[in-house]
Amino acid sequence: MVLEKGCILALKAFNSVLEKFPNATMTIIGSGSQRNYIENYIKSNGIEGAVTLLGTVTGQELVNELCKHRTMVIPSIWNEPFGMVALYGLAYCENVISTRVGGLPEAVGGFGIIVNPRIEDI
Repeated sequence: MVLEKGCILALKAFNSVLEKFPNATMTIIGSGSQRNYIENYIKSNGIEGAVTLLGTVTGQELVNELCKHRTMVIPSIWNEPFGMVALYGLAYCENVISTRVGGLPEAVGGFGIIVNPRIEDI
């Protein structure tokens, strides 16, 4: 949950998803300096029931959690050299949506959806 990973971007996009699919849910895995900001964003937008913040999850627990989800969104806004998270998404989720930054398009290859890091594209 750091600025560069684009979590707020994903949450803003998720607001649009909820307008069309009010029963949709979102799980955020990870930790970082923006956690309080993210928690406040979730509360101020009234989406506490739709968004779960898991914190850091690793190993088999991470695999189990990813297998519960149909889609992984990787909303990075910085040039990641290689998105290891993309490989996890490809292995354990049905769909991967990733932003077109850094090494993410290469990591996702032709197996996911690559979008610009904008709310309307995600």
